[in-house]
Amino acid sequence: MKIKQLLNKLLENWPAKVICLALALLLYFFYNLSLLDKKTFTLLVSTVENGQMTCETDKNAIKSVKVTVHAKQEQLAGINEDDLNAYIDISSQTTEGTFDFPVLIETSPRLKLMDPLEITSVPENIKTTVEEKKFKYLPVKTSMVGNPARGYEVLSVKVVPTYARIDGPRSIVDSLSQIYTGAIDIEGIYRSTEYDVPLVNENQYLKLSETQTVKVTIDLVQSQTSTTFSQVGVTSIGLPDNLYIANGPFSVSLNLTGTVLALERLSESQIMAIANCSSVTEAGEYDIPIEITVPSGIQVDAQSIQSVHIEVESALEEINDEIPENTPNEQEEPVQNVLPEESVPAITNP
Repeated sequence: MKIKQLLNKLLENWPAKVICLALALLLYFFYNLSLLDKKTFTLLVSTVENGQMTCETDKNAIKSVKVTVHAKQEQLAGINEDDLNAYIDISSQTTEGTFDFPVLIETSPRLKLMDPLEITSVPENIKTTVEEKKFKYLPVKTSMVGNPARGYEVLSVKVVPTYARIDGPRSIVDSLSQIYTGAIDIEGIYRSTEYDVPLVNENQYLKLSETQTVKVTIDLVQSQTSTTFSQVGVTSIGLPDNLYIANGPFSVSLNLTGTVLALERLSESQIMAIANCSSVTEAGEYDIPIEITVPSGIQVDAQSIQSVHIEVESALEEINDEIPENTPNEQEEPVQNVLPEESVPAITNP
């Protein structure tokens, strides 16, 4: 009977009693709230992706939230941004699309010991578009700035490894065809050089999974060019002393190729055009090949003439031609007429 009477008393005017209890709890809540102070932080929102989905790029997506911490004033003074981490978790999502994900706040261990403590965020949910997570191996392309030293040029560029793996949303990964290195400054280099260069990834929705840097080897070679030397004199050698060339002189124009540095140092005195006449033994007309000699590393691409036509004459004949055919005889001394001796009287002795 006592229990029944107790229940009847409790249920008597129960609506009024419930209202009074609610008001009491509300007053208690506001009283405790009045004892708390608040501090507001603006936090970047990260994403937890442990499933098959990842965040799609969205320029209008919310990237930060305003987080308010309610705590006692003496405790609130020691709370800073490093004690809080705002994130959304899409790990459980299995289909592509746009969804509302709640903003979750993770606190440092020392904040978990605080009581009372209340944390709220604005907004409480973030609308995010998710896509299937995908990876792809992309060829690595180098980015070079500057030029090698004068007279040199890039022969080849070798990259190790040649491919890099990148992970991200399906739509972005499918649109990529290559990935670039950071800028490589080759200004003024004059020999083959090796660099360790980071890969460039400026898209926050993409991640380089395996390779962060590559080894780039730049091989140089001396630049090739060509130039023309005109009117290079032809020198004859090997002609016997009793013969001479009656016509001439001769010259030849040459087109030369070689390295830029070698041709810049080349002078006409280093080029020899030779007509070897050692096979000529008598007067006459001959076609003598021209032999070109140039410094090492320079080649003759073309020459205006391949041989010279010479007219050879005898040096003795030229001397004989200078002597007149008729020379006067030496003059004879005049002959004096001798008269007959006069008779000399004989001298006698008396």
